[in-house]
Amino acid sequence: MLRAATEDTRTFERTPARIFAALSDLEAYGLWWPREIRFRVVQLSRTLVGAKLEVFVGRHSFYAEVVEAERDRSIRWGYRSRTSRGHGLWSIQPEDGLTRLTYFSDLPVHPSVVSEHFLNRGEFLAVHGDLIRRMFDGLGRRLAETTE
Repeated sequence: MLRAATEDTRTFERTPARIFAALSDLEAYGLWWPREIRFRVVQLSRTLVGAKLEVFVGRHSFYAEVVEAERDRSIRWGYRSRTSRGHGLWSIQPEDGLTRLTYFSDLPVHPSVVSEHFLNRGEFLAVHGDLIRRMFDGLGRRLAETTE
């Protein structure tokens, strides 16, 4: 099984509370994630923990569930498909009047997904990295559109 482990960071001119609010608004994910990724809300939770999304990537899907949330600091996700499990973490840190947001993901990817859509593992990882960069760009636009 291929592991797609990535860590990406972006700094925003928004408060940790505003960034946490955007990340917690699961129904709005489709507004700022790249269009290749689609979401279906399976379950919402007032505390965020236990909230679930079905995430569609091409013809494949997996489930994402919030397993831990610390207001204005972090959101930990568990990812699962029929054959594998992974995890993700949003980490929110105030830094010199700005906010540093880091997204870490460790996703197992079945070899058939790579062979069906990509030339090799390197191309898959490059495409995944580009997707994450565009996700951060979309989040930046979403944060600019919404008020504190």
